Amino acid sequence: MTEEEFRALINSGEDQRTEFKAAEADAADIARAIVAMANSGGGSILLGVGDDGELLGLWYAQPRHITRHIRTMPDLAAWRQWVVNVSRHNCEPAVPIGVEHIAVEECDVLVVQVPDGQDKPYRANGRVYVRIDKEVHEATREEIGQLMFESGRVQYERLPVPDAEFAELDDALVRGYFEDIRRLPHPADAPERTRLLVNLGFATHHAGRVVPTVAGLLLFGARPQDRLPAATLKCAFFYGRHQGAQLRDRADVVGPLTRVIDEGAAFVARNRRLVPRMEGIRRVDVPEYPDYSVREAIANALAHRDWSLEGAKVRLFMFDDRLEIWSPGKLPPPITLERLGYDQFSRNKVIARVLVEMGYIEEVGLGIRRMREEMARLGLPEPAFREDGFSFVITLRSIAPREGAVPRPDPFRALLERGEINERQYKGLQYVRERGAIQRREYAQLTGSSERTAARDLADLVERNLLELSGERGRSTAYRLRENGGA
Repeated sequence: MTEEEFRALINSGEDQRTEFKAAEADAADIARAIVAMANSGGGSILLGVGDDGELLGLWYAQPRHITRHIRTMPDLAAWRQWVVNVSRHNCEPAVPIGVEHIAVEECDVLVVQVPDGQDKPYRANGRVYVRIDKEVHEATREEIGQLMFESGRVQYERLPVPDAEFAELDDALVRGYFEDIRRLPHPADAPERTRLLVNLGFATHHAGRVVPTVAGLLLFGARPQDRLPAATLKCAFFYGRHQGAQLRDRADVVGPLTRVIDEGAAFVARNRRLVPRMEGIRRVDVPEYPDYSVREAIANALAHRDWSLEGAKVRLFMFDDRLEIWSPGKLPPPITLERLGYDQFSRNKVIARVLVEMGYIEEVGLGIRRMREEMARLGLPEPAFREDGFSFVITLRSIAPREGAVPRPDPFRALLERGEINERQYKGLQYVRERGAIQRREYAQLTGSSERTAARDLADLVERNLLELSGERGRSTAYRLRENGGA
């Protein structure tokens, strides 16, 4: 590290990846800082710097202005060895740190480089710590579980879905896998069939019975989203180049992963454009987003996402100039952005193996390379990859961005702005426009109102000729948009 780089760290202050420590910090404090960084992406500890960024340096003798006993070292080598010993003996497991000496303004400082740990969770003094912004916190149970998933010590996809039944694995899907993919006879004997599914990671024993695993339900459940809502693929096609209220198209795709991949690719296919291009004297139509790359991107997002992030869904966003696919979870170590398409590692080995066998994805790493090759062959921009917060994002750029697209006018917004309908009614009308109909109890849940208020709001919208009744009267009555009712 150069002096300029060091001063830049000082000037930036403490943050998620930088911590200042005075030389009087004890071994327990240093160990907490090291394991918190190793558990949270790595970073640098500047030993010999005060909390306010003041250069204090390392002490080789007892400073005269300090009367209490503090730790001192005879020389710089002893300081280095002490820090290494802390990382080896006070951290469990040991953290492989790097230690670098910087001399600035006649002060000696040690820069302790802490890597993003491969053996999480790391502990100091028997406890797990994480770093959030510039603070060190003892990890919660959920955070400890997440660290274990990140390190691969616990494979989330092999965990049981406790409230599911073994019968929720669709027999036709399982039979097709055995017969068409594995070229094996589907066992007629139920115990033998169960044993095979357990051995393959599709089911497991739990509380005295056999239940589907996360992987088994995702791959072979008729509708896994009933148990695992995060398995829904959220698709949206926005007007313009940013997320907004106006949509050209949207879909919530459900079903086993293979169907989700197929229908997600179909969503893109029906909304993309074919761009004419002359090759010699022939005109050819090049898809804005080519089939293989789209399918591979969707399949990879679902196959390799972090399924332990139970509230996060894979999202597919189309804009006037690009297609983005957001997959929950950062790249799993040791994969880095720079090594995408070269190194091989899968967070979900069971899911990835089955999707490879079914032809939905390539062997790990090969798909990224084939995407790049396809885009280059068609003269399309190379796909871009980035991490954004706790998501991994694939971006495909359009070769012919739409210009000046104007969203459809929203007549319901005009009614709201004129005070003719309230916010609840506006939200309800948007729901009906997107879903086709709404019932009273759905309206109450959507708007957070009582059923009495919901009934009053819906009756008012009927009087205004915006909605009409559909079906029998009562609590199950559905309300639909009236023809020419402003939709």
